[in-house]
Amino acid sequence: MRRKTGVAETDGIEVWAGRLARELADSVGRAVEAEDEAGLAFSGGIDSALIARLAAGTGASIGLYSVGLPGAHDLEASKKAAEALGLGKRHVAFELGQEEVLEAANRIRSLVPGTTLLEVSFLAPSFIVFKRARERTILTGDGADELFGGYHRYLSMDLAKLAASLDRDAEELVSKGFSRNRSLARASGKELVAPYMDPQIVGLARMIPASMKVHEGERKAVLRRAAAILGLPPELCALPKRAAQYSSGIHAFLKKHYPDWTR
Repeated sequence: MRRKTGVAETDGIEVWAGRLARELADSVGRAVEAEDEAGLAFSGGIDSALIARLAAGTGASIGLYSVGLPGAHDLEASKKAAEALGLGKRHVAFELGQEEVLEAANRIRSLVPGTTLLEVSFLAPSFIVFKRARERTILTGDGADELFGGYHRYLSMDLAKLAASLDRDAEELVSKGFSRNRSLARASGKELVAPYMDPQIVGLARMIPASMKVHEGERKAVLRRAAAILGLPPELCALPKRAAQYSSGIHAFLKKHYPDWTR
C-alpha cells in the first residue's frame, strides 16, 4: 500500500505542474515555429493529445496520423480523441494491411540491426507514419513515459526503487535519445521532432520528485495536471497508458508471423 503524504505533497504537484505546463507550451512552440505545417504520430493518448492541443494552438497546420491493424484499439481511440480536441478534420487513420506491417518490420530490422520483436513492434507505428504522412516534419510523444512515470511497472515499486528506476530510465533516454526513431524518420525523408525531449523539458522533469510522477497509484500524475492546466479535455487527461505496439495490434501480429523470433 502506497503511503499517503498529505496536503503538502499535493500542493507540490500543482506547483510542478504549473512549471511543466509553461515549459511544454514553449517546447511545442519552438518545435513548430519555423513550420507552416507538421504531422504528428497520434495514438490519442495523453502524450500525443497534449502535443496536438498545443501545436494546433500555435496556428500551424497539424496533421494527426494514427495506425493500426483492423479492429485495433488505436484506430477508434485516436478518432475520439481528435474529435474531443476539435481536430477531427485533421485526423487520418491508416488501417494497415498485413503485407504493409511485414514490410515495415523487415525494413526496420535492416535499418536497425539487432532489434528485438518487441522493439520492432514499438518502432513500427511511427515508422509507418513517417512513410505515409505528407508533411516533412513529424512530431512524436517520445520520452514522456520515461520522464514522467508512465510505465505500469513503476506502480509496484517503493519510493526508493521508483526514484532509482526513473533516474536510470531517464539516463538511458538521454544517452540514447530517440536516435533509432530519428534514423528511421530520415530514411523516410522526414525530420523527427520530439517536444518532450527538449533539453528544457528533460531538465525540469529530472528535478520533479518521483513521488509526484507516480502519486498514490496514478502514473504521470504531474503531467496529467499540467495537461489540465493547458486545457486538455478531462477525459483525455485521465486516459490510461497503452503501449503503441499492443494497442496498434502490431506486436500480436508479428508474434504470430514470427513464432521463432522470441527476443
